[in-house]
Amino acid sequence: MKTLASTAAAVLAMGSASLAAWQPARGSDEVKLDIIAALQGRCTAMIVAGKPAACAQRGGVLVTRLKNQRTLVMIGMADGKSALTFVGEGAQSDAAPLADLPISRVYVGSDPNAPHVDAKGSCKLEPGAAGKLACQAVDAAGARYNLEFQGSAAPEIQRF
Repeated sequence: MKTLASTAAAVLAMGSASLAAWQPARGSDEVKLDIIAALQGRCTAMIVAGKPAACAQRGGVLVTRLKNQRTLVMIGMADGKSALTFVGEGAQSDAAPLADLPISRVYVGSDPNAPHVDAKGSCKLEPGAAGKLACQAVDAAGARYNLEFQGSAAPEIQRF
């Protein structure tokens, strides 16, 4: 059974390998993916709960949109086990799934069942072949969660 957590771990672990190298079982009721996109490039800044943090040296950003219109923007962290994930809901354009995604919560860590942090913000991907991705959110206590990522090529998108 492929879960979203195992999907994300597999794709994030691929580094600069092609997204097409990972394929879920088509037609499976357990795979609730609509779109999965990989953005390669470099992380230029990360802040977690108001403190500077470091991105994984290898890998990129994984964007996953589920059939229920929930979108996850995930990047690996420097410890090699954890990820920072921004989560938003709402219909997004197929052509630009990250044009302006409202964020409602953030997950930090390696446990996919860990509690989330309610946070308000947005993720935006500048248009262009190698756009800049910027995600910002603030929780109820005022702690900031930020990600700045400079793409090196157009996102690779797989539709299901």
